[in-house]
Amino acid sequence: MLRTLILFLLSLCFSSVLPAQPDETNSTPNFFFQKPVEWYFKTLAGNARLYNGSEYVTRDPNIAGFPFFGSDTMQKATIDYDGIVYYNIPIWYDLVSDDVIIEDYHRKYYITLVKEKVNRFLINDHEFLRLAPDSSDLSVERGFYERIYKGNVSAFAKRTKGIGYTTGSEKVNYAYSAKSSFFILKDDGWFRINSKSSLIEACGSKANDLRQFYRVNHLNFKKDPERVLLKVVAYYDQQKK
Repeated sequence: MLRTLILFLLSLCFSSVLPAQPDETNSTPNFFFQKPVEWYFKTLAGNARLYNGSEYVTRDPNIAGFPFFGSDTMQKATIDYDGIVYYNIPIWYDLVSDDVIIEDYHRKYYITLVKEKVNRFLINDHEFLRLAPDSSDLSVERGFYERIYKGNVSAFAKRTKGIGYTTGSEKVNYAYSAKSSFFILKDDGWFRINSKSSLIEACGSKANDLRQFYRVNHLNFKKDPERVLLKVVAYYDQQKK
């Protein structure tokens, strides 16, 4: 009984000191809390809040490729989940269903984490935030977005995968195909970036300067949209300072 009470009070303590929402002032978690949280995590074991979700069922292995971000094997991540930050957790980020997947504590099956409880997660240098924009803003849908630039403005990429197929003489072949959509967040709202013109127009009063920058640097949005987006946004950000 005493042990249960101690664990309950410890859980309340950590839920109060660790941010329930991502800290927008810093793109990395507060590692000051890493050691106590690791101790708390190991103490609670399978009863930790992290192991809360539905069972994940893997897809047909005959589909070419894999549905996950970065690798077909689990990658260690830092997860801000339900108000607690967990470190070095092996995960899959399923780009088809937009779900974060972990193993159960005993590694017998996989768990799909509750989306609404995942505030942020980091895989290597890739930071994903759960965005839940106002319903009146139709430019951005709810889900996980990778923040690819952070400054006076922010740039985000929505990573997705679909399942396509080709028909042969004897059978249908299925494969995963990847896609990225891009967005800029400024003081005056969200902007979907899908062309050179939408990128320049999103920069408002600096549009003429950016057209010149685009031309002088021989940029080509159609050929390499993410690299061009990052270059233009970084230049635009410097002009605002």
